[in-house]
Amino acid sequence: MQRKTTLLLAAATLLVIAAGVSVWLVWFPPRAEPLEKRLLGAWDGTGEVSAESSFDMKPSPEQGIAGAKWSGTLTTACTVQAEFRQDGTYTWKEQHRAGDRNSKMSFDVALPRDGEQAHWKVVRAEGDKLTIQIHLGDVVFAFQGRDAFTMTFPESMKSSGTVAFQRSGRAKN
Repeated sequence: MQRKTTLLLAAATLLVIAAGVSVWLVWFPPRAEPLEKRLLGAWDGTGEVSAESSFDMKPSPEQGIAGAKWSGTLTTACTVQAEFRQDGTYTWKEQHRAGDRNSKMSFDVALPRDGEQAHWKVVRAEGDKLTIQIHLGDVVFAFQGRDAFTMTFPESMKSSGTVAFQRSGRAKN
């Protein structure tokens, strides 16, 4: 009887230790690459962005353009080419396109601007979400593996939408 109790106690102890090691390996994988290291490199992103906007176009009679005002929700197709470097600098080329064949609108954002260097900084990393500070404010990148993430816009921008990024072959770090 005593031998069975000892064996049962030993088996239970081994099971508890195995469960503890399994939980530790899931929460703290030994070979998991930090998210800020995964971010390094070149990325291509596509998505759709909506924002409350208003435009006030001044008339130009000499060019035959009447003045116009518009306000409402503007939804654009967005493409981004970004590269994040280990030294904390980055480049960002963002294009927005909206409209149909009768009315088209587009605008571009490119960083860095002349004489400036754009910098990124980690705000926090939790699980597979990395919050970084860039020109848009604090943005959240949710990683899906090593070569993909989605970006949501900060609430302060009063924009909504998601841009899905895939690792690009344009540059190597």
